[in-house]
Amino acid sequence: MTTDIIALLQSLAQPVTKTLSGVPVAFDAEAKTLSMTFKTTTDFAHTNATIIQGGFVTAMLDMTMAHLIMALSDAKSNPISLDINTSFIAPCPVGDHACTARVVKLGRSIGFLAADLYAEDTHIASATSTVKLVPTGL
Repeated sequence: MTTDIIALLQSLAQPVTKTLSGVPVAFDAEAKTLSMTFKTTTDFAHTNATIIQGGFVTAMLDMTMAHLIMALSDAKSNPISLDINTSFIAPCPVGDHACTARVVKLGRSIGFLAADLYAEDTHIASATSTVKLVPTGL
């Protein structure tokens, strides 16, 4: 089942997901968690092309939380962000990143989510988000 969900998410990948080389890699329905990997290049960086710009960091966190909702609903629900709060903990280097999202609370029409982004063993950023759950029609 988990591999089916991962394959479904990969088949639904949007251009922005592909731009950040976002790939869902693990899903746990019982724990309500999902992990993704990303690969950034100097195209996303400032400070002599060494630090990823904060908007892209937030996008990786947001994307992982959105994919979690899609996974939990078999892509029948599209999460529309009502708010997202990002805490930047360390500079985000260019390269490989891993992000894990989790459900804080999930209702019928509103979800509360959280995510953490890492570069190797360094905790880069955390985010919380409130989303409206909109049916996709799938």
